Amino acid sequence: MEYCSMSIFVQGCLAMLENLKLHLTGLVQNNMPCMSVLQEQDILILLHFVVNVGLVRHFDFQVTLCAEQLENRPPCRYRDLKSSVCVLISLCDCEVLRGLIFPKHLLHVLGALLMLCYSPICR
Repeated sequence: MEYCSMSIFVQGCLAMLENLKLHLTGLVQNNMPCMSVLQEQDILILLHFVVNVGLVRHFDFQVTLCAEQLENRPPCRYRDLKSSVCVLISLCDCEVLRGLIFPKHLLHVLGALLMLCYSPICR
């Protein structure tokens, strides 16, 4: 698989999560649970997949990189990282999804935002 092509699975999962957000936004009006425990576990697994494939694979795990190493990185990785982060942040508008994303993946989202701050597309 080419590095610059975002996984079709990630795109599908992000679209599925956006549809779920629209559905849940219409349902949540009082504090009644709107999903079963099994459904929440399935969503957590889906979020874990999206975070690992859509965010973590683009992270730099080295503290210092020389300029030559940075220039050899494909520029598309920042575009894919930005699109994944934007969708995950928009999912946090829904209270139910926010409660699933923040406890386990807040640090990943913050790390991706920090990485985007130093990316060539933000300079």
